[in-house]
Amino acid sequence: MNRRTVAMVKAAEGLYHSKFAILQGSYNKGGVEASAGTHDGGGAVDVDVRTKSAAQRVAVVKALREVGFAAWLRTPAQVNWPHHVHGILAGVPWHLHF
Repeated sequence: MNRRTVAMVKAAEGLYHSKFAILQGSYNKGGVEASAGTHDGGGAVDVDVRTKSAAQRVAVVKALREVGFAAWLRTPAQVNWPHHVHGILAGVPWHLHF
C-alpha cells in the first residue's frame, strides 16, 4: 500500500481502537482473481472480519468510512471469500488506481 492508504488505515484503526488484520492491500495486480482488479492499483484494502461479531463488522466499516474510504462488508454468500471489509480510498484519481 502507498503511504496515504497506510495512514488512512492507521487512522481508522485509531477510531476502532484496535489494529486490523489486512487480507489484501493495494498494488496486488492479479493477486486474488475474485477481487476482479479492485486491488490492482492504489487505495484498496481488505480487512479480515471473519472472527468479529456483526456489531464489530459494522464498526470496522464505519471507522474506514469516517477516514475517507468507501467501505462495505463482503460475505461468503456473495462469492467464495471469507467475511471481510473491502475499502477503496475515496478521492484517489481513477488513473492512480492502475
